[in-house]
Amino acid sequence: MPDMSHLLSRHYENVYEPAEDTYLFLDALLDEKPLLLSLDPKICLELGSGSGCLISYLGSMLGSDRLYMAVDINKDACETTIATGKQNGVDVDCVCSDLFNGFVPYRGLVDVMLFNPPYVPTDEDELGRTDIYAAWAGGIDGVHTLNLLIPKLKEYLSETGLLYLVAIRENKPDQIILRMKEHDMEYLGTIREKRAMNEYLMIMKFIKSN
Repeated sequence: MPDMSHLLSRHYENVYEPAEDTYLFLDALLDEKPLLLSLDPKICLELGSGSGCLISYLGSMLGSDRLYMAVDINKDACETTIATGKQNGVDVDCVCSDLFNGFVPYRGLVDVMLFNPPYVPTDEDELGRTDIYAAWAGGIDGVHTLNLLIPKLKEYLSETGLLYLVAIRENKPDQIILRMKEHDMEYLGTIREKRAMNEYLMIMKFIKSN
């Protein structure tokens, strides 16, 4: 777990606070550490970085000789991500934007991508916000944002680029795998899974198929 002691309760009023899904993701990244070190990624990107916990942990795990980037539609989350990176000795460049906007120069260059999407099934009228609601409101089946992302993945990942993704059973993981395959993304397995209260969480792993 990265050092989050710089954040107070007021910081989480409009930024997603690390929770069970975050902790499961941290465990999955630790499981993948030997592989990630062997791949020697040069560019790492987190989509929807929130508190910056995940990208900062990845940076502290892999070392500073790489480029760490993040994007969040929430301005407060971007500021918090940068602060968390600094707290953990990781230089994170965070852009306040929607998905890949702002990362055009890095097309085909992202080696590791992390995404804990807004996965909670909600009504469609709860979408489109830029505050903390954007961190969890996922629309029908909780996959609205993910469905926007999938067609763009191959364009931004490098030839050996990996995607680590949080999902819950309500997201219908089998359908996620099929949609990924339709867009040349190969499912490599579920790294970690866990029941947390009323959710069954999983960390799924994909690679760009050639």
